[in-house]
Amino acid sequence: MNKYISLSRLRMLFRHDLTSYAKEKVMVAALIFVPTFLAYFISEHVMWLTVLLLFISLFTALFAPFYLASHICANMRTKQDAIQFAMLPATNVEKFLVRFVDYAFLPTVIVILAVAAIGLVTGFLYSLGHFDKLIEAVDYFLKVTEEQWQVVFSQLHEHLFTFNAFSFLVLTLISYGFDISIAVLGGCIFKRFALVKTWLCYLLIAVTCGSFFSGAFVHHFEGIFVNFSDNSDVFLREVWIQIGILSALIVASLYGSYTLFKRKQIL
Repeated sequence: MNKYISLSRLRMLFRHDLTSYAKEKVMVAALIFVPTFLAYFISEHVMWLTVLLLFISLFTALFAPFYLASHICANMRTKQDAIQFAMLPATNVEKFLVRFVDYAFLPTVIVILAVAAIGLVTGFLYSLGHFDKLIEAVDYFLKVTEEQWQVVFSQLHEHLFTFNAFSFLVLTLISYGFDISIAVLGGCIFKRFALVKTWLCYLLIAVTCGSFFSGAFVHHFEGIFVNFSDNSDVFLREVWIQIGILSALIVASLYGSYTLFKRKQIL
């Protein structure tokens, strides 16, 4: 191949990948969108089922991006599938880039669009007076977890609306990117139940490191939260140290994922 990365090959690969594996993305959008509107039709009759449907939508929106990211190598689970994928006329970089976009980036976009669509439709129906019962169900769902929501919103109000909101936002996005990169790495290591195994390994490593460096971690994070509302150089330095560490770990995870991704095509 005369080019390391070709836009025409990327388009061909992405079109092939999107049409061949669109079922999972459609299922994610459906699990977010459909239960919400089923809840509307039954909200007058069965409150507990309405809350359950809303929980399914919320759970899918939160965890589907990580689940799909861990399936980046799902098209190479068998030797025959790996050979067929290896025979595609594209470089390894192009293949990895397309699979990463399709399984690590696109699901997040789908979730955002599905939630936005729900907001627009429910807002329109509520303006017509047809969504009162579902709003009551949402209120009931929030009341069930009132204490947890109060903690979340109080922290957001205290931390997000400060002079350091930009740093907090960058740290949040980088943390999300780190979690996605870990899911991708786990998908390149494990063939079955990749996300569950990845989280178990992640938890084991976190507990092990915490037992050896708990004092340093406590001191480090205590410096962040004690100075969170204080517009000081101490807070900014602590936050950007975290951002730098997580960014380096993201690069390392993606490099490791790419290395394993290449090997899976020749094993």
